[in-house]
Amino acid sequence: MSGKTFFLVALLVCYVIAIPPLVADYYEKTVSVTPSGRVLVNSHYKLRNDAPESETPFSRLDYSMSYDEQQKSIPGMTLILPMGVSNIKYFDRIGNITSSSVRAHGEQAVEVSVLFRYPLMGGWKTDLNITYEMPGHLLATSGPNHAMQATVVDKVVPEIHYKHLVSHVTFPQGSSRTAIDFPEAIGRAPKSHDSVPAFMDWRPRPRMTVRVDELTNGNSLAPMTVSYFMPTTTRMVQYAGIASIGAMVVLVLLVIKKLWNM
Repeated sequence: MSGKTFFLVALLVCYVIAIPPLVADYYEKTVSVTPSGRVLVNSHYKLRNDAPESETPFSRLDYSMSYDEQQKSIPGMTLILPMGVSNIKYFDRIGNITSSSVRAHGEQAVEVSVLFRYPLMGGWKTDLNITYEMPGHLLATSGPNHAMQATVVDKVVPEIHYKHLVSHVTFPQGSSRTAIDFPEAIGRAPKSHDSVPAFMDWRPRPRMTVRVDELTNGNSLAPMTVSYFMPTTTRMVQYAGIASIGAMVVLVLLVIKKLWNM
């Protein structure tokens, strides 16, 4: 039996991590739950096209007539949101943008297509905010216990590479036992607890925050589970406070009207 000789050699493996051209240098998402059970979402993007900058000046006419120029740019993006979202608004630094459309995406979601005010060419940047209200049935309630699932980042097409991501969850005023079960992929990311003032609240609202750097697979993240404890009596006290303020305003207006007619 003839012996065989084996050799051990070093193997150099080279690979490239595909980073999407649409980069969010900063992304901040705030999920705010009100005492009445409304879930409001505000997403702030600082976007940049990571492709090389063009050496020639931009021309709207040349852009509309050149297929190659259109392929290099990012004209907009599409958000995949739960079915039943409402009050969708989209604006940038200049103001509100109406170039958006909403259509069904299967049976459980909707597509919100937004066009940037200008197509993002290589190296170009834009800031924008997208706000919407989640459907109320996503907030499960069992007596004083409340829970819901929400995404850490909005699902966006095309995929976004997040340089720095901040995700807040603001709980109702007077709530306790607040907790968030984050996806395993960001389970070790730094988290913090603080409180934020809110309009017509008699004390600050608790808030939890997670910060993540260099995230590419945002669309594949599992949702986070948000839970908190809020007795019915606490909610009723808040409603009574708001009603009393409204009654005082009406009374003051009636007094002013009476004095004006004298």
